[in-house]
Amino acid sequence: TLEELGFEVDFSPAPPFDFRSDGGPDYSVFGPEPRWIGGRRMVLSIPVTGAYVGFVNQHAHALYRMATHKHLSWARLPAIFSRVGAIDRLRLSPEGFSLVDMQRLTRALLARGAGVFTLSFHAPSLSPGCTPYVRDGNERRQFLARLRAYLEYFKDELGGESLSPLELRHRLREGRVEAQAGPAQHHGAGRGLAEL
Repeated sequence: TLEELGFEVDFSPAPPFDFRSDGGPDYSVFGPEPRWIGGRRMVLSIPVTGAYVGFVNQHAHALYRMATHKHLSWARLPAIFSRVGAIDRLRLSPEGFSLVDMQRLTRALLARGAGVFTLSFHAPSLSPGCTPYVRDGNERRQFLARLRAYLEYFKDELGGESLSPLELRHRLREGRVEAQAGPAQHHGAGRGLAEL
């Protein structure tokens, strides 16, 4: 286990994504809250921040799965659902998501009581041509501008605080903020701290 191998922090969960069609795990039932995992509850599992956003609250994952079914791809249902504000599957990342998307996700999760946010991207995206998100120098400038603008929004407009994963783990161990024990099934825990 991660605990036996000496890990202190895990960033594996990626709510609300379901990777089963590619042979991976299903994180669709996970919320954005950090949680303690392992037999002794010593590993802090910090999900990358993601969620369904829109006026469809219940059964959002089932509706999104139906909309993205290969037999319905011709209908472009995810785009239609997004345009009417019904449902968007967003991640707090400049990879494939706009500044508006990231701000919208943050506001929605704050309204649900979330207090820990993980802004994430793949390191190769900083080098043009290594990922589909940054193919050239111009896209790299846009990527960095999006990242910078979100960080300014988070810090200046929301009063957010940046912490390393180990700093967050330390604060949680001290009881200065809460984390759930085991898998979360809903939103709302982990209030009181913002983390990037």
